Amino acid sequence: MKFFLQIALALLALSTTQCATQTAAQTLAPTARAPIDDDAFAAIASQVRNPCKNIPEKASLLGALQSDRVCYGASILADDIVFFKSQGLNADQTTKMIVAEYESIVAPHAFRTDGRPRMGNADAPVEVVIFSDFQCPFCARAAKTMHRIAERYPQDASIVFKQMPLVSIHPYAAAAAVVTTFANEKDMFWQIHDTLFDDQKSISASLLTKQIERLGATPEDVFDPVKGQRLAVVIVEDMADAEKADIAGTPTVFVDGVHIQGGANFERVAARIEAIRYAQNASLDRTHMPPKLDGKSAENSQTPPNDEQNSPQPHDGEQNSPNDEQYSPNDEQNSPNNKQNSPQPPNDEDSPSI
Repeated sequence: MKFFLQIALALLALSTTQCATQTAAQTLAPTARAPIDDDAFAAIASQVRNPCKNIPEKASLLGALQSDRVCYGASILADDIVFFKSQGLNADQTTKMIVAEYESIVAPHAFRTDGRPRMGNADAPVEVVIFSDFQCPFCARAAKTMHRIAERYPQDASIVFKQMPLVSIHPYAAAAAVVTTFANEKDMFWQIHDTLFDDQKSISASLLTKQIERLGATPEDVFDPVKGQRLAVVIVEDMADAEKADIAGTPTVFVDGVHIQGGANFERVAARIEAIRYAQNASLDRTHMPPKLDGKSAENSQTPPNDEQNSPQPHDGEQNSPNDEQYSPNDEQNSPNNKQNSPQPPNDEDSPSI
């Protein structure tokens, strides 16, 4: 019991209070490749800075795309323009989105993925990383998206799950993170993951205890101060990765180290994967990107130095997505400083304490 509270409090120190609201997107339109002769496309691309370090003489994205040395990042941004326009955004909205996407493209992240739950081909050329909370309703939607992505791109993409329990607003989030981290050790993460998201409204100490028993264990095996310490370490590391990347909400999705807005939306993630595969197959210059994520510790990866101009700013989950609404728990009830809402150990009367 005390150990669980210690875990929850440790996570609280790193957690935030956002759970981003996601809404359904329109159907993905076919993606063209840098239609620079299209006036509407060119007008938007001319307002975005050039992301290509290999052609610094070009001032804008349009200039980079007109070069015969177009880089990986420029190709991705070009596809983003086509995607956002296909979703019905006007020129001003699309430009705003692409400027935000530029900030993500030029400041990619590498995360600790070694030993984390992974769905799909571990050697896939594209790695999708999702930071999620088992009590966030929009994470449940994102979970289905990740399954669809794995089914659509079995050889091209793998999905890595990172724990980000928002313990200040979700009372069972920390316990669910511990139980699913334990499940990962038993090679049953995705089974428990699906059960919790499918029955999310029923998450309780009783439901979590049933999952522990399903794993052939007892609550004491999972939350014992000695046995469970290794589980807490994994969760705190994931939370530290989230903090380092300025993640302020769940679900938050990165594709090959780059945050994408609207990551719970299948069409959005699929479009980015296809854009990356095109850029990879074309062997475009990617000197601005970190080394391919290989599951090693984030401390061993290289990322470009952050400056005020190019570094990503703190964001509220997926607030900038054209198809998302924003949930901002800013009243006294949801405040992380409200003692009444600090995480407490689950103590359902019908189940053992965990």
